[in-house]
Amino acid sequence: MQKPFFQEQMNHLVTFFPNWNIALNQSAVAKKWFEQFEACTDREFRLMVQRYIDHETYHPTVAGLKKYWVKEQKKCAEQLAWEQVMEEQERKREQEGRLHDANRTS
Repeated sequence: MQKPFFQEQMNHLVTFFPNWNIALNQSAVAKKWFEQFEACTDREFRLMVQRYIDHETYHPTVAGLKKYWVKEQKKCAEQLAWEQVMEEQERKREQEGRLHDANRTS
């Protein structure tokens, strides 16, 4: 996750939890919070923050936010290869369909 994106999302939390007493303007505090979530993708963190805002009434904590962390599934090499095979077969079917349609109109 990129730091500017992290800062933007943390500012969303401050907006929705205005009495949250967190000193994000202190670099040491911001750094500690970032370290807790730097393994997140931008999408994972955005969804985590939004879910927290949607469901919680108390100020955010690291543990509280992490309850809403849904890790994206990474595709293995076999999955990627299989998807490539399926896409190639679909392209061939489309080409065959076009050839078949072209033969009908001739």
